[in-house]
Order: sequence, then C-alpha cells, then structure tokens
Amino acid sequence: MSKHSRHRGQGRLPQNHAPQTDLAATRALQAAPHTLIDIVMLIFGEWTLAERALDALPAATAGLSEGYRVIVMDNGTPVWRSGEGKEVSPADQAIAVRDRLRPGDHFFRVEPNMGFPKGYNTAVARGKSPLVLVHTADVLMQPGSITRMVR
Repeated sequence: MSKHSRHRGQGRLPQNHAPQTDLAATRALQAAPHTLIDIVMLIFGEWTLAERALDALPAATAGLSEGYRVIVMDNGTPVWRSGEGKEVSPADQAIAVRDRLRPGDHFFRVEPNMGFPKGYNTAVARGKSPLVLVHTADVLMQPGSITRMVR
C-alpha cells in the first residue's frame, strides 16, 4: 500500500491522541536515510515468530538497492509469568527482536494495547518511505519476494 494513497491528514495522530513513545528513538528514525519501503510489524507477545520473520527479511529484499526500513511496534505485550512464578518484563521479552534490527530500523512500545487497526496505523505513521508493507509475525517472506512486489 502506498502511503500516498491514504486520505490527506490520516497519516498522523493528533498530538493529544499520540501514544507515549521514546522521543529519542523517533528522532533517530526521522534522521534515517531514504528507503523505498517501510516494513511494519505489530507484535503482541509473538516474539519467537517475529524473530523468524525478521531473519527472513534480508533474503526477501535481496537486490532491493533502494533499501528498506523495519518498524516494529510492541502493542502492549503484558508481563509474562512462568508456571514457577518467574516474571519477564515486555522489555526483556523484546531483546532478541531488538537485537535483530539494524541501524535506521525502529522499535517502539505502546501501552495499553491499541488493537490491530489502530496499532498498525500508529506504526505506519512512523515511517517515511513511499511504500509500506504491513507484515505480520506469522508470515515468513520467501527469498526475493519483497523485491518482486515492489518492482
């Protein structure tokens, strides 16, 4: 979906409706070099699936000389509690996903969960590229698939 096909004014949330996020990370995203496509992924606890999906992106974008940016939003993942009572914070759950991101990619968290449509709209609004791929964690892109889609 092209960002330019959206209705004028729908790309950004009004200031009083914007979720609380890391301002430094937002500024770093805005300073990232131009890319052809933003690959946006919303996560609600599917960390292992997200790791696999992110690992598949380099091959899926092979030959895409214009580049891509990954934007991952944690949509209010709760604290995980094991059967033994051990608690793992959302930040600790996200470590492996964050480690897979490259400089220029972007990770942020919102709380509470915004739901699927509003969550994706919020994450897409963070991008700057002319094209957007809404990607879910349970999809593994095949080698060259994203490059073929944008050509």
